[in-house]
Amino acid sequence: MLAVYGSSFLAIVDANIVIVALPQVRAALRAGPEAYQWVLDAYTLCLCVFALSAGALADRYGRKKILLLGVGLFAAGSVVCASAPSVAVLVAGRFLQGAAAAAMASSALSLLVAAFPAGAARTRALTWWSTSAALATVVGPAAGGLLVDRLGWQAVFWVNLPICALIVLVGARTLRESRSTTGTSLDPAGQVLLIGWLAALIYALIEGGRAGWTAAPIVGALGAAVVLFALFVVVERRRDDPMVPVSLLRSRAFGGAGAVAFLLGAAPVSAYVFIPLFLQSVQGASAGEAGLLVLPMAAGNVIGSQVSGRWIARSGPRTPSCASLTIAGTALLAVAFLEPGSSPLVAMAPLLFLGIGLGMALPATNDAAFRAVDSARSGAAAGLLGALRQSGHAVGIAVQGTIIAAVATHRLTTELAARDVPAPVVASAGEAALSGRDAATRLPGTGLPPEALVDVATRAFTGGFHTIMTLAGVVCLGAAVLAAATVPGSTVINGTGGTRGRR
Repeated sequence: MLAVYGSSFLAIVDANIVIVALPQVRAALRAGPEAYQWVLDAYTLCLCVFALSAGALADRYGRKKILLLGVGLFAAGSVVCASAPSVAVLVAGRFLQGAAAAAMASSALSLLVAAFPAGAARTRALTWWSTSAALATVVGPAAGGLLVDRLGWQAVFWVNLPICALIVLVGARTLRESRSTTGTSLDPAGQVLLIGWLAALIYALIEGGRAGWTAAPIVGALGAAVVLFALFVVVERRRDDPMVPVSLLRSRAFGGAGAVAFLLGAAPVSAYVFIPLFLQSVQGASAGEAGLLVLPMAAGNVIGSQVSGRWIARSGPRTPSCASLTIAGTALLAVAFLEPGSSPLVAMAPLLFLGIGLGMALPATNDAAFRAVDSARSGAAAGLLGALRQSGHAVGIAVQGTIIAAVATHRLTTELAARDVPAPVVASAGEAALSGRDAATRLPGTGLPPEALVDVATRAFTGGFHTIMTLAGVVCLGAAVLAAATVPGSTVINGTGGTRGRR
């Protein structure tokens, strides 16, 4: 199982390891603030849109084969990213990495489900998979910070090559091939439409705040997203074996778990992405220090996932789901009280509880979903569940990135105008809205002393930070209510993957 856990770990780590490198990437490649969102969302978007096809390909052609192919493509994408001379090339490399990660994650999880029968053994296996996934989410920034401080931002991509080589060597020797006995058809039309409508939506969400929501490209992208989504629904309804299996979504267990998975992907973005950036841009931490300061989340993830596994075995997934999301939401609301002058240690307690909540939530969501499917559809189910979580992540990055930039820009421009800064400089302040302590170099011509400009910029960043943390906390609490209404308690699994009622 080393190759299974390792490939899943790597796929999730690389969604986050680049976070603490973003300020250095932006400076080295001379990029605007939207680079934060594109570098992250390029990966997440592809991980989302290709997860469903990757799961179907794994079911049809062999899960081991697709996993090892994904690892190879992931290594190639890492080389492109590490060698990138511009943000455009870096984003292209991230697209390739994300597509490869979809193949890795979907096939790894379906290999795991196929290897263990339903019951306690599968619950334990999924708990350990969730533990590795939860750890990866926080270990990424910590490891990335150390690499950036010592070797530069390119190191967060070069480090993938020996890891990929090890996974291929171990996986080729130890993994047993498995595939669906019933066969899974591919859906190229659905795949193209899914890519189209999600890409159009993410483009509009990221660029809308900068270009203006009434700008022709943004209106066109939103219109295209609506049309392509409608066509996607029509195509999927007409297929006998659709890429999005409607029968799964109609199941209360899977549908509820899927909705919670989407929100679980969207809300914690504020913590994974913007807490390290707050520590660096506002409080002046180095990349390594910012990565280390979020390690309490990693400890909490381990604690939460292990507690959740035992709790699920006793009572089913509903109560752990509700409790975990409530803990995570409360912790996010507590983080919203951080200020520029707060000691970084003040954040450690809420980050620990946030990690506990998220670590508990992932196994509970997975368990609720897989109780509703049989092993023959595990690849498609794993792909759909991953796609929902990753689409939430992609939308969360785009929405929260746009909100924090809009709030910070408004506060910065208002403050600069009040200090009689020349109007052309105020108009260009949006480029420095998320610069924080680097504002003095990114916004020349204000006439303000550097320390005064830094104070204005860090307070503007903090205002946006408070807004998205509060929003994320409320979303998590809403997800807890949704879990209480839809996720079942302990259930007996029937022979076709459905449920026969409560125990």
